[in-house]
Amino acid sequence: MANIVKQQEKTVEQQGKTVDEAIEEGLKKLGVSKEKTKIEIICEGKKGLFGFIGVVPAKVKLTLIHDSGEIAVQVLNEIMRLMNIKGGVNSRETDGKLILDIVSGDAHFLIGDRKS
Repeated sequence: MANIVKQQEKTVEQQGKTVDEAIEEGLKKLGVSKEKTKIEIICEGKKGLFGFIGVVPAKVKLTLIHDSGEIAVQVLNEIMRLMNIKGGVNSRETDGKLILDIVSGDAHFLIGDRKS
């Protein structure tokens, strides 16, 4: 479970002829869409004289944005697995709050018995 909670940020620095080219190549390396990354332009690059004298490539840094809902679902699924509880977890966001729904016939092991 520690591996889920302590996921390291995935960061890629990528060069290209243009900023857009560098971004596209970085996204391919991360295997995600643009919406799931934070993009920092390190250098816009320079075309140089005649396209080859003094050329400076564009350089960008892409950092994967972790979805807190996805991580929470993974953690709760792992807890359920360790407790030998069969089922699943769904997440949704309501009014800016993360809601986790446990779907299991064994959920009473998690919430306790209602007998007094």
